[in-house]
Amino acid sequence: MARIIYPGSFPEQRTLLASIKAKHTADGAGSVLTVFLTQQVIDLNDDTIDGNSANTLHLQASEFSKQSELFSQSRNLLFKNVFEALRASVQFLKSFYKPGTQALGDWGITVDNGGRIAYPPEFTGRAALFATFKQKHDTYAPPATVSPLTPFLTEHGISMTDLATLTGNAANNHNSFLTASQNGENATEQRDLLWDPVNVNLHKIGDYLKNLFVTNPKKLGDWGFTVDHSPRAPKERTSKVLPGDQVTITSVVIGGTFTNIGTVKLDVYQGKTTVGKPTSVAAGGTLGMPKGFSTITVMNTSTDVTGKFKVLVHK
Repeated sequence: MARIIYPGSFPEQRTLLASIKAKHTADGAGSVLTVFLTQQVIDLNDDTIDGNSANTLHLQASEFSKQSELFSQSRNLLFKNVFEALRASVQFLKSFYKPGTQALGDWGITVDNGGRIAYPPEFTGRAALFATFKQKHDTYAPPATVSPLTPFLTEHGISMTDLATLTGNAANNHNSFLTASQNGENATEQRDLLWDPVNVNLHKIGDYLKNLFVTNPKKLGDWGFTVDHSPRAPKERTSKVLPGDQVTITSVVIGGTFTNIGTVKLDVYQGKTTVGKPTSVAAGGTLGMPKGFSTITVMNTSTDVTGKFKVLVHK
């Protein structure tokens, strides 16, 4: 039996509502939907109004998502030189203390049993590590005591004070990133509270029309529905992408929706590689899966935040 692929993103769901309403209005008194809407107490005009209000919240969420991405990029740019200088300084001290590399613990540095340095994966941990590292350096008071790091800093023109300023600015951007992300999540939650009952109505209408057109499911297309004739029902797959990593997904349902449910931008490529021009999907954004996208590769452009997405696939 044919199955309806219900759109997973708000914009596509809203487009479906518009298609249903337009078809119902065009058919007038002869619309096959009239008796069902009366029975289920569904008012397409009210649903459209709710959809317009939900769209305002959706646009707000999209704007907050763009802001969070910009703050994230600014944070990473500001902190990039800090972290590079920190790693170089740690490597110098590792050589300085060798073989007693455990002395790096006094600087806040973790050394595993294999002698490798373990750095925190996220910004907050790295910023805190730099603060601890600088604090240890500042405990030395020349000329009575001189930090073993001083010759390295002098040789390479590194200013711990300047690095601290960059870290503070990066932290400000990180806090703005968190605020924008939270505001976006709040707007999305409010949108869903308003829109979810309407989406339920879309499913009711689709199921009704599917049963009505059971011998000719192509008629569902006249109402804006996408029909799947494959033997097995598709399912929604949720995946994660580590910072700077990529994930390839096969058996993607054409006509389904890719939804970025994480907090960082994701790049979607056609096929099994990252060759060619990607389509960028902002946090909270969606992308319809057109013909040729049955296999996609998703790249996480963030260097410190794991991405997350969902997409409809054939089992």
